[in-house]
Amino acid sequence: MIRRLGVIDSGLGGLSVLNPLRDAFPHVDMIYVGDFGHAPYGTKDKATVSLRVHTVYRWLLTQNIDAFVIACNTATLAVDLADFNVPTFDVVTMNLAGLQAKLKSGKVLVLGTDLTIASHVYQKRLRALGYHEVSLAAQSLVTLVEGEPLNTAKSHRVVRETLTRYIGRDVAAIILGCTHFSWIKVEIQSCFPQAILIDGIRELSSRLQKQIISNSQTGQLTLVTTESKDSLDRMKTFLSNPSNKEIQLKNV
Repeated sequence: MIRRLGVIDSGLGGLSVLNPLRDAFPHVDMIYVGDFGHAPYGTKDKATVSLRVHTVYRWLLTQNIDAFVIACNTATLAVDLADFNVPTFDVVTMNLAGLQAKLKSGKVLVLGTDLTIASHVYQKRLRALGYHEVSLAAQSLVTLVEGEPLNTAKSHRVVRETLTRYIGRDVAAIILGCTHFSWIKVEIQSCFPQAILIDGIRELSSRLQKQIISNSQTGQLTLVTTESKDSLDRMKTFLSNPSNKEIQLKNV
């Protein structure tokens, strides 16, 4: 059963997963590792990303986690989930479950990083499920989220320019195949007002609920970065509630 949860992402994207998990399970200890020192994952090769995920996972085990959330699509597709010895939850599985709960058929646009789209995992699974899939590598939107103010005229313009080839093409649903993209839902939805945006958070919370054991006290959140204190400060601006502890791990 789960008392302490470890969560990994390359940067700010996974905080879009962490926030609702903290809201759903306020008495559970959580450790969030933003691997800023090795970001972005989406432009690296699979072996490099896999090494990073396993390295962070081993450190999290020293912190006594009993469940692991890979809050990054690229990281999920770079590893074998069977390698992890604690219950492991990934956003790719949750996204597909979320899609099936909301849409039975139609055209599905997958937005992801370069590595996620190049893996063709989403595309193959969607076709196997009977959907008409189209995909777009939108690595530039990760850069937007990491470095620019959001829900501004500039962010709307950048998102529209990035997605322009699919605007008006009868897209029924959009899988946010990078957790960074959850931070620009407003911009994406404005380009596709009729489309359902899929991020799988509800499905993740539902599956965790079955294994969670709540502490008697308010759960502690530990924020971890593999870069400088500046990245800790950036993470805190994306948190819905403050953290209790902060750690810099430049040597991990």
